[in-house]
Amino acid sequence: MNERHKTSNHKSKPPLKTIITKALGVALLLAATAPTSSHAQNLLSNGDFELPEFSSPPFFRYLTNTNYATQLGKPLPGWTVLDDGIQEPPYLGKLPTYTNVVHHGSYGIALNQGSGIRTTFATESNAIYRLSFWLRLQGTVTPLPLQVTIAGVVTNVPITTSWTDHFLQFTAATTDPVAVVQFSNVSPVGNFQTIGLDEISLVKFPLLQARLLPVEGRLLPFVSLDGGVGRTYRVEYVDSLSDTNAWQTFTNIVLSSSPFLLFDTQSTNAPQRFYRATEL
Repeated sequence: MNERHKTSNHKSKPPLKTIITKALGVALLLAATAPTSSHAQNLLSNGDFELPEFSSPPFFRYLTNTNYATQLGKPLPGWTVLDDGIQEPPYLGKLPTYTNVVHHGSYGIALNQGSGIRTTFATESNAIYRLSFWLRLQGTVTPLPLQVTIAGVVTNVPITTSWTDHFLQFTAATTDPVAVVQFSNVSPVGNFQTIGLDEISLVKFPLLQARLLPVEGRLLPFVSLDGGVGRTYRVEYVDSLSDTNAWQTFTNIVLSSSPFLLFDTQSTNAPQRFYRATEL
């Protein structure tokens, strides 16, 4: 599993990752009936935490009923809330009061020590998924990583005092209708670390689709690249999968929109062509 993060004041170069390889002939058959959307579908419900809404103060709601305030206990649609019951429970914060909890929209989650949230989604064997989310440390304690579990794989994700965009990319090993996604603040008792969590998204690739477009009496191949806007990708091709050590660079592209269309005007003499995309 690959983990990448981005902050407003520093960008690190992630390792190269082959996202997908798609055969032109196969992709054309699929494209005849498959619609194209401008944004990949989020497989998680209420990942932006805009539910449940509330309008009366105080502008937070605990997500479990505890001795702190039983009247403020509130369920979180789409998620199961975890809490060890020792320190302050997790809560849903609302703008304009809780700017350290909300990154986008009106609501965000604060995970206190010993708390977490979890949900499930369906995986398909060998399908590629990307989980993205924003984190921010509250307070001045020495930060400990947030533990993220997805489809049985645990990753410790670092936290800073600035809102930071993270993503984890993985290939599902099996088909599982109830694969688990879980975010846990596992800091020890007595550590008052609180983590702001917002904008959780889980999307499934393929990243590339190949099609033919009639142009001036001939069929011109093009690929549709669905990725992160502002991120840089290398698109490569090979004319035979028996020669996959000879991938050729088609182009390097910074996505200005997603999906982004790339026309391959040099492939008219090739009976077939295979493409792959790698994020740089």
